[in-house]
Amino acid sequence: MVCWYSLIFLAPADRQAAFGELYRVVKLGGYLVTAFHAGSSQVRRAGRSTNLGVEFDLYWQATEETERSVTDAGFTTVFWGGVPADGPDSAAQGYLLAQKPDADPPR
Repeated sequence: MVCWYSLIFLAPADRQAAFGELYRVVKLGGYLVTAFHAGSSQVRRAGRSTNLGVEFDLYWQATEETERSVTDAGFTTVFWGGVPADGPDSAAQGYLLAQKPDADPPR
């Protein structure tokens, strides 16, 4: 499952449910990869530059918070990394690859 900068639109209160749903739909032994703006749960208003009259919020996510959300959902972290911001108007980037175990834990 690829979530490339798509989870940045979710408010922090909605993320755990989203990771739980991702866990549900990824096949056993399958992978989840996500990219995000790395930061401290900052929120930025976006969309103004498109002149379409549509604005939306973007949420920066702390790498540790994202990894915790993924593991709390049941995934195992395979790799995480990032790239620092390259200027005052850019954000640091985070990347995370996680795997769903070959068998679901007993309930």
